[in-house]
Amino acid sequence: MDVFHQVVKFIRTGQNFLVVPHIRVDGDALGASLALHRIIKLVNKNCSIFIPEDIPESFKFLVVNDDIMVADENILKNFDVVIVLDSSDTKRSHLTDRIIENSNIIINIDHHKTNESFGDINLVSPESSSTCEIILKLSKVGYLPLTPNIANALLTGIFTDTGFFRNNNVSDATFEAAAELIRFGADHNLLISRILQSKTIDQLKFHSDIVLNSEFSLEKQVGWCEISSEKQKNYNMDNFRQVWTTGVLGFLNNISHVMASFYFIEVNENETIVEYRSKLPYDVSIIAKHFGGGGHKLASGCTIFKPMNEAKKMVLDYFFQNYELK
Repeated sequence: MDVFHQVVKFIRTGQNFLVVPHIRVDGDALGASLALHRIIKLVNKNCSIFIPEDIPESFKFLVVNDDIMVADENILKNFDVVIVLDSSDTKRSHLTDRIIENSNIIINIDHHKTNESFGDINLVSPESSSTCEIILKLSKVGYLPLTPNIANALLTGIFTDTGFFRNNNVSDATFEAAAELIRFGADHNLLISRILQSKTIDQLKFHSDIVLNSEFSLEKQVGWCEISSEKQKNYNMDNFRQVWTTGVLGFLNNISHVMASFYFIEVNENETIVEYRSKLPYDVSIIAKHFGGGGHKLASGCTIFKPMNEAKKMVLDYFFQNYELK
């Protein structure tokens, strides 16, 4: 029995499920979580999503009234199967010790090549564009239900993780998956409008600020910027997580001679998140891994527990001493 059929068997025979996405939930993690949650409920099982953080504003429209979202792990109970989605390791997921202790089996479904196979069952498909593409295949293999609401959630993940088909993780299978989801009722026009065409004036001003205050090394074909806590407040962000919803990550790569860009995001005075974005053929996941992070070749990240200025110096020193963009 292959791993797809193993997962289907647990969905068919299990009764109480908990779906766990990664921290700082994005379109793929949320889309896959909502879709799988709805599939499991439609086969008459109990299912909740554990997501102890705010959902980005640009994705809130995906959530419907009967989606069961739980933010407090202390009220979680009676689950026997935990399904962790879109997380390369347990540190990047919302999987907690309490959840692990109260589960009979952990299923890990992911598309990152750096996945550590931490589950009892590991459905890891690096050739897939997104975890949502894997969930679509799972539904087809297991003859599981697919509704317009499920299709919308899955197409969101494919759209966002491929950069709306601009990234190097796109294959013919990705386009076929998107076409199939549209046939099942996904509203691609709605998704494009809500995700791409709903920026606020503050977000656009923030983009301008980033361009005006970024630094560049044209010799190295790289640009970088600091996103301080003060700057986040200036543009009415409630917390650092809202940086991901602005669309600014990767923005500097739109400049013709910039092949890679780094974004230093201040969480607090002793914690900095660094996001790395690049163009083909450059692999920024190498830098992220060096600092304990991971991700994709063209989009990776890490957390450095240092003040932002120190984190920036560490990353740039390593980059300029060890990395060549040719």
